[in-house]
Amino acid sequence: MFIPFSFYYIKPATPVVGGTYSYDAVTNLVWPSSTAGYNVYAGAWTSNDDGYSSTPITLSVAFSTNAQSSTNLYMSTNGHFTLTSGDGSILTGPTTSNPATMAGNPGDNWLQPGLINSDGDTQNWWYQTGTDGTGKYYVKNIVYGGTFGATTTQTSWLANFYRDSTYEWFETRIKSNVRGNAGPYNAASVAQAASATSRVWRGDLNGQNWTYLGTGRVIP
Repeated sequence: MFIPFSFYYIKPATPVVGGTYSYDAVTNLVWPSSTAGYNVYAGAWTSNDDGYSSTPITLSVAFSTNAQSSTNLYMSTNGHFTLTSGDGSILTGPTTSNPATMAGNPGDNWLQPGLINSDGDTQNWWYQTGTDGTGKYYVKNIVYGGTFGATTTQTSWLANFYRDSTYEWFETRIKSNVRGNAGPYNAASVAQAASATSRVWRGDLNGQNWTYLGTGRVIP
C-alpha cells in the first residue's frame, strides 16, 4: 500500500553579518551645540599639565591601536588618547612605541576640570559609547581644554573612534586654535594638521596600516 508523504524544505538561516561605516568626503563633522547625551569623565587626572586620566573609561567592545587591544581608554591633557595605559607626553612625531597615540589637537595643553575657558566652555572630557547596528561600534569624545601658560585659552577638540567588521576609523575636529598634527601616530605621514574642518583616517582591525582619507566625516 502506498502511503503519501510531504517533503518540506527548510531554508538555512541567513548568517548575520555586521555592516561597515562609510566615508563622506563632502560633509564636515558638526561641532556639538552641547554635551547633552554625553557622560562627563568623573575620575582624577595625574596632572592638569602633561598628565592623563588616572582612571580609564571602559568601552563596550575592545578597540585596537598599534596591535594593542583593550577596552580601557585614557586621555592625555596634551590632546591625545591611548589604550591599555595612560600617557601625558607632548607628541613630537610618529612613533611605533606603545601605547600608540591617537591625537585630536596635540600640544603643550592644559586641562583643569571646572575651569572656564574664555569662550565660556567648562574644561573636562565628555564621552559616549554606542552602536550603529550589528557589529558597528563607536566612541565619541568632546574635550574642552586650555593652553599651558594661558590656561583659559581654549584648545578644544573632538575625536571619534569607530569599529566595524572590517575597519577601524578615526575622526577629528578642533574648535579653533590649532596646536599640532592630528591622527594616528604609529605610522609616518598619517598625522595631518588639526583643523576646524573634520578629518578622517581608516585602519585595519589591529589599529595599524592607517590611511588618511581626507576631510569629511564617518557615516553609519
